[in-house]
Amino acid sequence: MVADSDVCVVPLRVGGGTRLKIIQSLALGTPVVSTAKGAQGLDVTPERDILIADAPRAFAEQVVRVVNDRGLRARLSANGKELVARRYTWDRIAQQLDALLARATPSGTTAKSLDMKQRNSAPTRPHDRDAFLGNGRGSE
Repeated sequence: MVADSDVCVVPLRVGGGTRLKIIQSLALGTPVVSTAKGAQGLDVTPERDILIADAPRAFAEQVVRVVNDRGLRARLSANGKELVARRYTWDRIAQQLDALLARATPSGTTAKSLDMKQRNSAPTRPHDRDAFLGNGRGSE
């Protein structure tokens, strides 16, 4: 559905959290019109990767602009896909996490070393696993 749309609209005025719907739309090549709040925290450049407007009339004008301008749709689509491939793949996010952990921990811990430690400390018996995972079973 998103991939077949001419535009994804994100008229978010309040709220927080991740902006996964924007990243999903960009990855699918669907141009995005958002408020500044809706794109907050994303590494997007207005007019290159996404269109931003906060006032209702300006927002509607940006949506109409995308729908009516095939060249703009194509440019936003290509740039959005490229941005996601460059900045928001799982591999890229893991690299950023590793760099952050290496800076934040005295031993230079990485996500991979944390994963191995967790796997090695996880109980192997079913009732111990449930307690370990917080299922409430296993303490019976």
